[in-house]
Amino acid sequence: MQTINGWVYEFTFDGDITSIWNAQIISQAGNTYTVQAMGYNANLTAGASASFGFVGLGAFDSIAPISINDEIFGGDAGLSNLALDEISIDDVSFDHDQTGTIVATVTSNGAADADASTLSLVVATFPDFNAVTDVLETQALTALATGTQQNVSFDLEAADLDPGTYWVAVVADPAGALEEENEADNLTQWIEVTVSAPPVFTEGDDVWNGDAIGTVGDMLAGDDIAIAVAGANDQIDGGAGIDTLDLSGFDQGVSALPDGTSVVVGAAGADSFDSVWTNFESVIGSSAADVLMFADTTVRDIDAGGGDDLVLGSSGNDTIDAGSGNDQISGWAGDDVITTGTGQDVIFLVEADEGHDTVTDFDVTMDLLYLNTQGDLGYDPFDAMVQTADGVLLTQSNTASVLLSGVSLDDLSADNFILDPYYGDIMAG
Repeated sequence: MQTINGWVYEFTFDGDITSIWNAQIISQAGNTYTVQAMGYNANLTAGASASFGFVGLGAFDSIAPISINDEIFGGDAGLSNLALDEISIDDVSFDHDQTGTIVATVTSNGAADADASTLSLVVATFPDFNAVTDVLETQALTALATGTQQNVSFDLEAADLDPGTYWVAVVADPAGALEEENEADNLTQWIEVTVSAPPVFTEGDDVWNGDAIGTVGDMLAGDDIAIAVAGANDQIDGGAGIDTLDLSGFDQGVSALPDGTSVVVGAAGADSFDSVWTNFESVIGSSAADVLMFADTTVRDIDAGGGDDLVLGSSGNDTIDAGSGNDQISGWAGDDVITTGTGQDVIFLVEADEGHDTVTDFDVTMDLLYLNTQGDLGYDPFDAMVQTADGVLLTQSNTASVLLSGVSLDDLSADNFILDPYYGDIMAG
């Protein structure tokens, strides 16, 4: 005699089992039931025994054993047999619109080859075949010679399930088309999965924390805040109101670039962009080095955060706070208000229609103005500057100027300027 580590018992009963103890039903095909041990009675030493009982409606004289752990009682040992060796899943927590992959390994281990059959992905409310609520997918299984196996992949579409917790399993020959040595090992493993609810956006002021899975949604009206995460593949419309896109969670820096009127976002240095944000009016950068460029988007308020950032405003009137770090800042078009923050910052005034910008905190001891002198090798920025009651005003054209608020002309020197007569040629090249 030998120790038994887990047992599976198959028997017939012409009736319905309503309750069972000391075992659990793992499959039923017609009048054939398969049960397996509970955790507390699964392992039996030599000479030990285990028992189970059940309550049912039917003919109890029809109860007849078939097999235990593949050992057949009076059966035909020349039958084929399909066994589900294992199933694996790439994730057990799913967003409402995520797709997961389940891989099942089925082995033909009977005395005879197994004819072609099917595999089904089933879902249940708890790990019991009688609790199966739906068959999510069925795939063909080719004929298998004994001793061979086949891997079959299933797509688990979270959208097919309501939010909640489920158990999924793969069942071999679910219709019972094959006569097998042991039906019990057609289903051997349950995996618990959780499907999260989609975000609920209202007409009020919503705050949404990104889920790193990928959400498509409209935040509707209200002054909303969306907190983005890296690798999320989100597609979010801020809707009406003054909406904020918070990118401060990108610890390694973030790239936010224009795509028409939308903003595409990805981790700094990444080969591609993960998410698309539409109808957001305010953006908060990360504490690392960011690239924040908005051009024709709806963004008008930019907080670059920390790090050495590259900031390009939009075509409208922007408010830009570059934060800490050595930043490069251009308001681009529109009449922009720029706060450089700490660090040595460079403010670009390079376009003929740059707008009339104001720098609130230009530090004459370290900050720089980068000027496109349009081929004029003898350009002197002091010829273009006047002292006003509000500070120093530098005018490049009727549509491009910058006011250095609170700055005295006497405190500026040539060291505060970078003059580029070839800017246009460089950009064209």
